[in-house]
Amino acid sequence: MKASIVTHITTAHPSSDIRIFHKECKSLSKHGIKVNLIATHPKNECIENINIIPLPSFKRRDAQIVFNSCLAFSAALKTQADLFHFHDPELIPVGILLKIFGKKVIYDVHEDTPAQILSKEWITPHIRPSLSFFMKRLEALCSKFFDGIIAATPHITDIFIKRNNNSININNYPILEESIKSKNIDLSIKEEKTICYIGNITKIRGIMELLEAIEGTDIKLHLAGKIPSPDLIKTLKKHKAWKNVVYFGHVDRTELSSILSKSQLGILLFHPVPNHMNCIPNKLFEYMGAGLPIVASDLPFWRKLLKGLDNVYFVDPLNPQAIRTAIKELIADKEKCHSIGIKGIKIINEKYNWGSEEKKLIAFYKKLGIQTA
Repeated sequence: MKASIVTHITTAHPSSDIRIFHKECKSLSKHGIKVNLIATHPKNECIENINIIPLPSFKRRDAQIVFNSCLAFSAALKTQADLFHFHDPELIPVGILLKIFGKKVIYDVHEDTPAQILSKEWITPHIRPSLSFFMKRLEALCSKFFDGIIAATPHITDIFIKRNNNSININNYPILEESIKSKNIDLSIKEEKTICYIGNITKIRGIMELLEAIEGTDIKLHLAGKIPSPDLIKTLKKHKAWKNVVYFGHVDRTELSSILSKSQLGILLFHPVPNHMNCIPNKLFEYMGAGLPIVASDLPFWRKLLKGLDNVYFVDPLNPQAIRTAIKELIADKEKCHSIGIKGIKIINEKYNWGSEEKKLIAFYKKLGIQTA
């Protein structure tokens, strides 16, 4: 039987995106499906059996949306895939065009976009409500025409199931093989009084409060991820606590593992803005998989999600003193950190890992007529 061909499309995420490349594309390839990935990338190449079809990089976001959407549509048609799976709301018009051409199309919804727009720093504040409303109506109208919707959280699934009954929740749980096994955790390589934050670095993800929390202490912060705003970079470098920071920039999976293995705890201080209230950040489970206790925002959904676990210390993300107190209490007791970390690894091994989500993904594709090996 001839293997099915699937083409994933993204203009907003890098070709190495964890959810798109390392989880979904590699899972499909593992099951004998031929996979193309159209994404911003320097050249056409095959990486781990995934055929990368490159899009150019634009400095301006609006240029990237307009030009790369057109280029992505043209490239997608050339792949002659059996199914097209796109990942960004700006690609909704591309998805509709593919449907007009008689193609099967999946919309993978990573975020509650209308809620996210309300706190996007790069969008002029007075137009956010109107743009949010427009996006809500656009998604509601267009999603019913797609063959399936994949949503990254239960909250997003609840929204889209009312618009398209072929909607499924596939969570961003970590890849089990990348998690550090409890027997391999070596306390001696942990750097004392070292904490880490991994991910995009913005004000609404708590970077200013985190710096204030460690200001005047000997706590070292390992910081890895993109800082999208040049103005924010300047502000951070002027902060008194920046001397406590080791900034790695954007890191690959190997560097990420190294940072996690040397840290005593992970930090996740998302502000209580609309898009954060029901999100499930990758970092939450990656910290657990690396055996790290977590200092996290006291959001009702996170408390419900992690009910019964004691490896997360919930704090007011807007209160630097509360954050400082929680960090100091944890890093002062290495054995306690280790004990709490082991519990996190156990729950990742037993429940929160990509293995269960991969099965759901493959079953969903088969439902749409895609053939696996």
